[in-house]
Amino acid sequence: RLELLDVLNGLLSEQGFGLSALSEVSDGMAIAYLDGTIPYINSALLRFAHLPDDQARDLNLFALLDTLRTSVFHEPAIAVRRVLQTGVAYERELEFPDRTGTFGLRISLVFDRSDQESHQPLCLAVNIRDITRVKEHEQLKSDMISLMSHELRTPITSINGFSELL
Repeated sequence: RLELLDVLNGLLSEQGFGLSALSEVSDGMAIAYLDGTIPYINSALLRFAHLPDDQARDLNLFALLDTLRTSVFHEPAIAVRRVLQTGVAYERELEFPDRTGTFGLRISLVFDRSDQESHQPLCLAVNIRDITRVKEHEQLKSDMISLMSHELRTPITSINGFSELL
C-alpha cells in the first residue's frame, strides 16, 4: 500500500508539473475533456478571451470558443465536431476588429500514447498564438522574392535581346 501511495503521489506531482509548465507558456492554452468541461485554462488564454479568473471555473469548451468568434471562425460546434470525427486538428487564423494582429487558433485531440493499439483520445487541447510577426515575415519574404524576380528579369531581357541580335 505504501508503494501504491508513492506511485500515486508521483503521478500527482507529475500532473502538477505539467500544469505549472502550461501556466508559464505565453500562448493561450486550455485543456477540455471530451464532454466539453474545462479542467485547465491558463491566464494567457483568459486575457485573450477577456475573461476574469472567476469565470474560468464555470466555463465550458463551447462558451470559451464563443468568445473567439470572428467572420472566419463563426461556428465552434462544427469545428469541435470535425476534430472529434476525423481526429485532424482544426486550425484557423483569426483577426479581430478590436485588436491589431493575427492570431492562430488550433483545436486538437490529445491521445493516450501509452496504449498504442487502441489510440484512444483523452481530451481536447485549445491553443491560441499571436502569429502577427510570422505573417509579417511571410509578407516580407514574398515582397523580396517578387522584387528579386523583377530585378533579374530586366537584365535577362537585355541579354536575350542581344543574343538574338548576334
